[in-house]
Amino acid sequence: MQHSKRRIRRRQPCQITMPFVLQIVGYKNSGKTTLISRLLELILKQGIQAAIIKHDAHGFEMDHPGTDTYKLRTAGAHAVAITSSSGTAVLEEGEQSLEELISRFAAYDVVLVEGFKEASYPKWVMIRQSGDIELLYRLRNVRAAVWWDSKVFHHHSEHQHGHQPSALSFRLDDMSAMEKWLLCQLHGRQRE
Repeated sequence: MQHSKRRIRRRQPCQITMPFVLQIVGYKNSGKTTLISRLLELILKQGIQAAIIKHDAHGFEMDHPGTDTYKLRTAGAHAVAITSSSGTAVLEEGEQSLEELISRFAAYDVVLVEGFKEASYPKWVMIRQSGDIELLYRLRNVRAAVWWDSKVFHHHSEHQHGHQPSALSFRLDDMSAMEKWLLCQLHGRQRE
């Protein structure tokens, strides 16, 4: 997908210096990346500057043999940056904390985070099947559950015993409600 070559709006000194962070969490194949893509499409239409951070528990390789950056990394560089008029990439050895990554994106309005379940930022939990419901009770700062199947939601609502998590519920196909919630969070922060 091509993005317009917009420059990042720099925040004014009196504005909030850190972006609003929303985690999208869930088990493998629960629809996290798809939901983030759909949310991104909606918020970009509102002129909101967004960044994405994705956690990969399995390891990954973005660089490939034959490129200059790959050659430099295999020669021993701990970090390599490449930049052009179309973009910038920084490849560093080792994992960085979520906080470090978010601080790199301070110029954006919102950072959508896929994964990092145990972090304490506001989060939406993807519920694809009944076994996923335990995340609503185990994780901190759950703001909403995103349900794939209304039958699972209704069964959970009717048969739960004890503590009810204080989280909103969104149907996976109700992008309008999700967009409204996210825009309210962003606009509320601008008034602070």
